[in-house]
Amino acid sequence: MAGLVRSAQSGLGVQDARVVLRRPGSLAPVQGVSDATGAYYIAELPPGPYLVSAYLDQVPIGEQTVTIEHDKITGLDFAVGATPDMPIDLNAPSMAPLWRYKPPGADPVTGAIEGTVSDTRRERLPGAVISIIRDGEVAAEQTFTDDHGRFQVAGLSPGSYTVSAYYSIVMRAQMEVRRNRVRVGGGEVVVVPLWLETDTW
Repeated sequence: MAGLVRSAQSGLGVQDARVVLRRPGSLAPVQGVSDATGAYYIAELPPGPYLVSAYLDQVPIGEQTVTIEHDKITGLDFAVGATPDMPIDLNAPSMAPLWRYKPPGADPVTGAIEGTVSDTRRERLPGAVISIIRDGEVAAEQTFTDDHGRFQVAGLSPGSYTVSAYYSIVMRAQMEVRRNRVRVGGGEVVVVPLWLETDTW
C-alpha cells in the first residue's frame, strides 16, 4: 500500500504522519510513517479488507476501508488541515471537485497538473500514459504514471486543459479516461485523480 499525506493549504508533504492498517480478525495492526515528502509505503500485506486510519500527532486525519490484492499497489492519500467548508478527497473519482493549492515559492507565471491513476478498487496503475492538451491547441504534454500511479506536468501556461489517461494490458484492452476544462492559474497546482473501470475488461 502506498500514498501521500499532504497539507490541505500548501500541498506540501507532511512528515511523521502514522498510517495504521487493521485487518478483521487480526490482533496486531500494521503501521507505516510518512517520510519528508509525505510519502508512505507498506509492503507485503496479506490480501483482504483493511480499515486504514491516518494520524498526525495522535490526531485522526482520515479513515477509509480498502481491499488489498496480491501483487498490486493500493493507493490512499490524506489531506491534513481540511476544514468542513473545504472538503478534500484525494481519492475521489475523476468527476469530483478538483483540489487546488499554491505551493510556497511557486513560479507565479506557470502552473502544474498532478494526480493519480487508479482503478475502481483503488489499485494504482503504473505506466499509464498521461496526455495534457491546452484547449484550442493540438500539441500535448505527455508523461507516464510512476510505480505508485502518480504523475505531474509542470510549466503550464494559465488556461483550460483536457487531461487524459490511457492504460492498456497486452492482448486485452486499452482504456481511456478524460477530464475536460481543467483550469490552471499561475503559481497553482491542480490535483486531478483519474479512475479507470478496469473491472469491465
